Amino acid sequence: MELKFRYSNIAVFRIVEYNNKKFILDSTSIKGKSYFLGWLPKKVIANMVELSPSNNSFEIKSKTRLGTSTVAIMVQPLVGISYRFMKQVFINWGVSQQIILKLGIFAFSMLLSYLMAVWYGKRAKLTFDSRIPKESKSYCLVFEPKGKRMFDWYITIIANIVCLSFFIGTNNGTEGALLIVNGIISWFGFVFMRMPQIPEYYKTLVLNEIKEL
Repeated sequence: MELKFRYSNIAVFRIVEYNNKKFILDSTSIKGKSYFLGWLPKKVIANMVELSPSNNSFEIKSKTRLGTSTVAIMVQPLVGISYRFMKQVFINWGVSQQIILKLGIFAFSMLLSYLMAVWYGKRAKLTFDSRIPKESKSYCLVFEPKGKRMFDWYITIIANIVCLSFFIGTNNGTEGALLIVNGIISWFGFVFMRMPQIPEYYKTLVLNEIKEL
C-alpha cells in the first residue's frame, strides 16, 4: 500500500493520494505520538477524510510569490524596531542583572509560544472541519514503527538550551533578541509536537491497514 503525499494550503495538513483517490490527512488526530519522541509504540494511528475529485478546497493555488530579498526588505524595519524596543526595556528595567527575573521572562516566552501553537492548531482544525462535507467518508491509517527511533524533536530542546545559555550569559540588553529567536524555535517545536507530520517519517513506518471508520 503506497501512499503519495502533497502539501495542502493548511500547512499542518497533507493531501494523500491512494488507489486513484484523494484524501486529506488530519494531523490533529494522530495517536502514538511518543514515536516522534524516540519511543517505539506498537501502533501509530492517523485519520484521513476522503475528498471528491472536484474538491479543490485544500489545493495550493498558484500565486505570485514575493522574492526572498523583497520579504527581507519588508520585514527588516519591524525586526529593527522590535530589537531596539526590547533592548531599551532590558536596559531601563535593569533586567540584565536579575537572573531570577530573566529566567521568569524566558519561561514566560516559552509558555507564550506554546499557547500560540495551541491557538494555531485549533484554528487550523476549525478551517479543516469547515471544508469537509458532512457525508465524507473517514478512514484510519494504522502504521507500525520499523524499529528505528526518532529523536528529531529533541533538536528543539537543544536549541532552547543554547538560547537560554546565551540569554543568561548576555548582560548588555541585546539578550532580548534571543527571546524572539527562542520563541520562533519553540513555536515550531510545539506545533510539530502536537501535530506530527506523518509524511516526514513515512519511510520509517510500515502501513499495516487502511480501514473505514
